[in-house]
Order: sequence, then C-alpha cells, then structure tokens
Amino acid sequence: MNKLCIKCGKEKEIKEFVKDIRYKKAHRNTCKKCANKSALTWMKKNRTQWNKIARTNAFFRRQREKEYLINILGGKCEICGYNKCFNSLDFHHKDSNKKEFKIADRRYLGIKNKNKTIKEVKKCMLVCANCHRELHYKETEQKYLKQV
Repeated sequence: MNKLCIKCGKEKEIKEFVKDIRYKKAHRNTCKKCANKSALTWMKKNRTQWNKIARTNAFFRRQREKEYLINILGGKCEICGYNKCFNSLDFHHKDSNKKEFKIADRRYLGIKNKNKTIKEVKKCMLVCANCHRELHYKETEQKYLKQV
C-alpha cells in the first residue's frame, strides 16, 4: 500500500510514514524523512525552547525510572519503613564486592539495558537517606578500627 507525502510530493510505501498515535491504524501525512527534517528545522529555530522541553522530559523520565526501581524493592526503607518521598530513598549495595556499578551512575556509564539495571538493583537494599548515612558511618568506623 502506498501513500503520498504532502511535504516532498513523492508516493512512498506506508512503512516509510510515521504512525499516528492518535489512531490505531493511521499514519501521518509526511514521510519519516520529511518529518525528521521539519523537526530538526524547528529545533534549530527554537533552540532555547527545545532545550527546556528536553530537560523537562529527561527529569520526569528519570523520576519514573527511579520510582519503578524503588517499587521493585518494596517501596520503603528496609530499616525504618520510611516511604513518604521516593527522592529520599537510596539504593545501598548489600555487598560492595559484588557491585558492578552504582545505580545513580548508570546513565553516565552508558548502561541503558533495563534488565542489567534491575539485576544490579536486586543486589541492593532500599534505605532512606538517614539510614543510608548511618550504614556508611558504621562501615567507615569498622574499616578505621581494623587499621588501628
């Protein structure tokens, strides 16, 4: 099945058109190539507005990702039961020797594989910020006492 692109005027196969998410089996009137061109043109003209949109989308995407990972571990601090604000919950590796990467650093390390992240999260315990600081204080104290 073919369709006519309203931008370039060429008749192309239906698979070369962007699907219209508003309707189940519909496609947009512009082909993917023309849609990409017009999007890039708009982004160049409206750079500051685009940057603001991109930052906002990234912020909310990271919030959803963290909330999803927190729910895998039960959604509350394993020590005190705190569950009011998920931004106050941290992932603490139970055994730091088995840690492949810090959960917070996965974006900077280029880890986009969801299964790899979930596997790493399951090596952690979910703790609130206060309990997390206490855990690290106790670990540091134990290391110091071994040295003395």
